[in-house]
Amino acid sequence: MTRLLPDRPATWMDVAAGVLSAWLLVATLRRVEALSLPAAGLAFAATLLALGPLARSALGERAGAWFDAIGFRGRGFVILGFAAVVLLARDLALVPSLPVESLSAGVFLAVVAFVPAQALAAGGVAGWRA
Repeated sequence: MTRLLPDRPATWMDVAAGVLSAWLLVATLRRVEALSLPAAGLAFAATLLALGPLARSALGERAGAWFDAIGFRGRGFVILGFAAVVLLARDLALVPSLPVESLSAGVFLAVVAFVPAQALAAGGVAGWRA
């Protein structure tokens, strides 16, 4: 299992991302009337692959190095910019909301599952041990 997870313990930023993802997942599930389970499942699997084995590949390590190099503000800009594009596309009806909400739910669920698995595999969160 450890080959599927990063070779570092979860950080408190990872924990915060997990908590935020849980909140966003609940908010999404309360807001929508239906989800496409195939789309949510696809996003769940793709996110787990991206966070785990693909992040440990050469391409994943280069992307991670770039993401680290752009700094905290740069990462925030990229994440918020992506979220803004998705929300605008959904709200302007450029993209149907069912696939967007379904894919989002799958991503949120994957992060909620991944963070505790990473912490358990590493024996805790960086700076804190169980």
